[in-house]
Amino acid sequence: MFCLGYHLHMMIHHSFMEEIRQDYFEMMFHHTLVFALLIPVYLCHFHRASLPILIMMDLPDAVTNFVRCVVETHFHKLTVAGAYSMVFSWLYFRIIAYGYYIHQIIYSAPANVFHGRDFKAIKVLGFLLVLLWFLNAYWLYLMVSALLRYKKQGVLKDDAHENAHRKKDQ
Repeated sequence: MFCLGYHLHMMIHHSFMEEIRQDYFEMMFHHTLVFALLIPVYLCHFHRASLPILIMMDLPDAVTNFVRCVVETHFHKLTVAGAYSMVFSWLYFRIIAYGYYIHQIIYSAPANVFHGRDFKAIKVLGFLLVLLWFLNAYWLYLMVSALLRYKKQGVLKDDAHENAHRKKDQ
């Protein structure tokens, strides 16, 4: 229930309480998509199918939040090491492991995961899960691009936050 409340809160927050940043539409799409995925989970009691997905999404979030904390400090080497660990955690959990799990849900859909019910909307659920996978792949691409830019220019920054501050100052 916490995840459902969090994503509803973030949809409202991005819509009404925050200046529109460069990543506004991606974040709204993400929170709306996760919200749409969690509603059938709670209504149909598909917790066994959703729990691994939530774990795969939350573990890289812990690394990402650590990097967000240290990026504002003077510990440059720790920030760079955190950025590399963030990319590898996203690659493993959100691309490889999550992609494998989506494949299992779409093509295997074991009856014990869905409590022995005939879940007719498994293709719709699978489609939404694949959309979330592509969104994660897009964000991973942005992170790798930022790391490559760091290797070339020596500057590691979050473009979405930088552009929001630049518009605010103008």
